[in-house]
Amino acid sequence: MPTLQAHATGVVGPRGAGCVQALGLQRRVFARVHTFGKALGAHGAVVVGSAVLRTYLINYARSLIFTTSLPPHSLVAVRAAYAVMAAADEVRAPGRARHANGIKS
Repeated sequence: MPTLQAHATGVVGPRGAGCVQALGLQRRVFARVHTFGKALGAHGAVVVGSAVLRTYLINYARSLIFTTSLPPHSLVAVRAAYAVMAAADEVRAPGRARHANGIKS
């Protein structure tokens, strides 16, 4: 099952990793799409998945890969946002717990 994590990236889960990570479903989800334009304050997105998915995208979606790559300054902004999210993990913990409990019930 593919999942769009646009509203969860940076907010939900450990280090802002999203709902799939927060619920421990990484092995059950085929592909995750994390966007960088909301909580991260940048632009672009990434597809996260298995080695099989990576190989498939490299071999059958080459135009997508080569026409949508991010410029270096965007990658720096995304990396900095992830560093801030990791440092702020304890600040987000109470809200994350409430959100995860609401999803499970």
